[in-house]
Amino acid sequence: MSDVNARLAELLAAKEKREHDREEAKAASQLAELELEERFEADLGPRGVAFEIIDLTDLGAGFVVVKRGEAVLYRQMKASKITEDDVQRFVKPQIAFPDKVEFLEITGTFYAVWTRCFDALVALHGFKAKEERGK
Repeated sequence: MSDVNARLAELLAAKEKREHDREEAKAASQLAELELEERFEADLGPRGVAFEIIDLTDLGAGFVVVKRGEAVLYRQMKASKITEDDVQRFVKPQIAFPDKVEFLEITGTFYAVWTRCFDALVALHGFKAKEERGK
């Protein structure tokens, strides 16, 4: 019976350590996001209007910051067939963080990040507000 109790204690300790590590990672992630928010609000303006932070920590990829670019980017995208190439042409110039090389590495591993960025940028360009007014 002591072997069972020893193994149980070992597993409970390991579980407690994992939970502690998750809490530490969550706190570090929140800190990183708040630091990005402070930095980009100072440079670009309010979050949700001038820029948005896309949380990719669920993928182990940190954060991406997109900034609302010129309206012509949105108009060109809207006039397109919205192919994968169109999405990339729309998103790429509006990436504020990380640098383009790191961003392309992230999208090389997690291709759906293009979609997350696209959705955030469409909202920044006012589509979400327009849809909500129509309801």
